[in-house]
Amino acid sequence: MIADLQIHSVFSSYSLYLRNSEIMRKLRLKYKDSEFFDRKNLWWVEDVLIDGISTPEQILKTAKSKGLGAVAITDHNTTIGNLEAQLLSKKYGVLVIPAMEVSTLDGEILAYGIKNKIPFRLTAEESINEIHRQGGVAVAAHPFNPKHKNQDFARIDEEKIMTLDLDGLEVASPIFGIQDRWRVLAKKMGVAMTAGSDAHTPALIGSVWTEFDNNCNTVEKIINAIKNHQTEVGYNPKRFSLFVKTATEYFWGNTLGRPFIKVI
Repeated sequence: MIADLQIHSVFSSYSLYLRNSEIMRKLRLKYKDSEFFDRKNLWWVEDVLIDGISTPEQILKTAKSKGLGAVAITDHNTTIGNLEAQLLSKKYGVLVIPAMEVSTLDGEILAYGIKNKIPFRLTAEESINEIHRQGGVAVAAHPFNPKHKNQDFARIDEEKIMTLDLDGLEVASPIFGIQDRWRVLAKKMGVAMTAGSDAHTPALIGSVWTEFDNNCNTVEKIINAIKNHQTEVGYNPKRFSLFVKTATEYFWGNTLGRPFIKVI
């Protein structure tokens, strides 16, 4: 089983929710008990209009065409993109792992196998405790990335990572490939090695992946494999053409193409 464990959909587009009353109306009708009734806990960043540009359905179509068996839509501080994808999972024959990327006060954490949205801007310890309480697993996102000016998108530094009750560590990315330093750290910590493309456009989906045993054909089995460190990672070494296509898609999605991006 090959899985891309970090993909962003159009639902990572933070301010989109509150600025478009029609989108809010449709979301509230479709997800009656969702986070969209809790206005205070809506993800809201005024200076970012578009993040991911792929709809959940586009993600699943692309994943199927690239031979992925499973995906995790890890939108920033929301589970709606993932819920949308779960409704289409059987149609495309791609397993959708309940997931999100959580902004903690210490940096970003990937939550897999969760039942409900994890509140954002808690400490890393509080976030991990809530993920575990829901039966999920917590993975440190892109620890090898440069420091981000916005703490909501920051990586957790290595010193802090060593103190946390994590289940996994991302050890590869499309930009950096497989990072031996982080593979060694994952083994030292006794946690799973994972990898995800962090794709914000269709082109990058599946460029980095996590490998599971072929019998890992359910969410429960994938979560257990992460808990038991039964994972391997891989990536596409031919990165230049991927980046050119990704840059083109992202530029289009953030400029002239923005009116054509259907959210819901």
